[in-house]
Amino acid sequence: MRFRLRWLLAFAMLIVVTPLAYLANPATPASPAPQAAPAAPADAHRVMHIYECEMDEGVTEQMLEAAVQDWLKALRTLDGGEGITIEILWPMAAQMGDRDFTTVVTWPSFTAWGRSQDAYTDDSAAAKWEDLQGGKWNCPDSALWEGVAIQPSK
Repeated sequence: MRFRLRWLLAFAMLIVVTPLAYLANPATPASPAPQAAPAAPADAHRVMHIYECEMDEGVTEQMLEAAVQDWLKALRTLDGGEGITIEILWPMAAQMGDRDFTTVVTWPSFTAWGRSQDAYTDDSAAAKWEDLQGGKWNCPDSALWEGVAIQPSK
């Protein structure tokens, strides 16, 4: 009888003590506390330079796209230019006003953007490309944007 009473007492103590221990330290392995998402590295955000542009008379989309391929090649020669991408956005159904297209130049990080800006000089391939483009299109409005990728919540 004493043997059963001791087991019953030990079992009752487990029922009472275990929840009290959990309340004292809720992050026990039996019930892990929710973890915050790891912080993004300081340089994880993309930099995008977005240009609103107009094409001059006689310039075709193919001519523009070929020229921008050359621009991308020239930009990638700059220090920090290795990961640069360029997109031309052609409107499908929009009120563009005086604008014919949008160009988005993207650097993978602020560090890459800064390095390429420091490397951009009058004698760089990118500057020489720009000098050759007069009279084909005009991009009077542009802005520098920070791109933050949003992940779905869990």
